[in-house]
Amino acid sequence: MTLWVVMVPVDLLVLVLAWWMPRLADPTLPLGVRIPPDRIGDPALKGPIRFYHTGLTVTAFILVAAGFLAARPTPLAAGILNPILLLFGVEGSYILGHYRLAAVKRSRNWYRDQPQALAAEVPLPAQTRPGPRILPALMLGVILCTAVIGILRYPALPPLLAVHFTFAGRPDSWMIKSVGSAFLPVWTGISVWLLFTFLSRSVRAAGPDLDPHDPSASAEQRRRFSQHMVTVIWILGTGTALTLLLTALITWGLLPPAGWTMALTLIPILLALVPATVVVAHTGQGGSRLA
Repeated sequence: MTLWVVMVPVDLLVLVLAWWMPRLADPTLPLGVRIPPDRIGDPALKGPIRFYHTGLTVTAFILVAAGFLAARPTPLAAGILNPILLLFGVEGSYILGHYRLAAVKRSRNWYRDQPQALAAEVPLPAQTRPGPRILPALMLGVILCTAVIGILRYPALPPLLAVHFTFAGRPDSWMIKSVGSAFLPVWTGISVWLLFTFLSRSVRAAGPDLDPHDPSASAEQRRRFSQHMVTVIWILGTGTALTLLLTALITWGLLPPAGWTMALTLIPILLALVPATVVVAHTGQGGSRLA
């Protein structure tokens, strides 16, 4: 079982939630584009949303193809490329869908003859911006623990390392012992930590889409949404780091390569998916379901 396969549950959750997200959004804010209430359900909305869903489908096929083509011969590249491909696929689909929908709104003059208002919010001071501190530190701590175990174990590792296992625990691919191959779970963990750090900061930095009719409530809604989303990001990150730690223990011979240990590696990330799914479903896109 490769690191790519270990990441599949996270990929699937992110893609499913991303597919579902337009249904959770405020009906007047599909794909982040504000539309008049009388345009809810307009047939012109279907094209951009269909384009967004197509992008997610293409992303899923690319991840599966990359897993088959790259995971066994180049596990290091596979482990690092997986989160990058997922990020670009989901974000790229959303951004392109957003701009397509914005172009439809402009071309059809949906706000012509509509009364409009302007609202703005002063950014929060940096020290009061939302976001848990313990979860990023916990994920980083797990990665550092994995690195320390690897450093202590490295001298005793055999010249050939098993880097791919079947689900029954039988090795079927090996690499020559090196810092790159032996510490593959650590390098993957660092790349995922950097990715999640970027995502959490992007969530915090994103400005709220204020409702001119109630700017204070919409600003507070956005702040609460940011808190929830940053928490989700780091819960998933910590689960991923624990999964990588267990994978490293199998690769380094500290856990036996067997069917039960292969299943064990998936438990942390699967457990992390449960609260993440609940929080995302509770908040909706942009916090649209928060009262």
